[in-house]
Amino acid sequence: VGSIRGLRGIPRFLGQFIFEIRTFVYLWKRRDENFIIHVCGLGMLGVLCTKFLKKQVYVRYPGPPSFLLHNWFINNIYGVIANGDAYKVILERCPNANLIYLNVGIGNLFLTDHSLSKYTLKELNLPEDRLFLLFVGRLVQIKNIPMLLNTLSTLISKHKVDLIVVGDGPEKDDLILQAKTLNLSQNIHFIGAAYGERLACYYKVSD
Repeated sequence: VGSIRGLRGIPRFLGQFIFEIRTFVYLWKRRDENFIIHVCGLGMLGVLCTKFLKKQVYVRYPGPPSFLLHNWFINNIYGVIANGDAYKVILERCPNANLIYLNVGIGNLFLTDHSLSKYTLKELNLPEDRLFLLFVGRLVQIKNIPMLLNTLSTLISKHKVDLIVVGDGPEKDDLILQAKTLNLSQNIHFIGAAYGERLACYYKVSD
């Protein structure tokens, strides 16, 4: 949840508040079922579910909390997940919170002894004298991948560079259309979802 500045932030604040209340009502109707709740940055929802549903609720903070009110939320949530700067800030502000450190990244993909880099180049029919940029993640609006494509259109005028996009999502068709509009179809390679060693090979080939 980003910082809210001035009157422009009021609709966003109200929208989030209504969303959290509606979600809680939905979960309340299913309170007799067994489930674990995992949400991202929705502290109020985490507190409501912890206190009234008596469920295991984990709230992940991808960045440091924006408001002091979140300190109270964090101290009253069943479990809080964070990493990086968010973990450091939360640990300092809320030392008594049930804080869990989550190391994000590719884990031990590179510890496997294999030679998939050449396989990737051959599969994609890519020349070896290029720089390869890599995006791995969901193809959704919040990732702002169109900005990456626009940046690539500037880079290719000065450098031999391609972009490998690993992942899937609702924005894929729009991104493919944008690539065609920017005349980048030959420079962007939409791979789809990839896991394990297949994912590792794209990391290995990228610069």
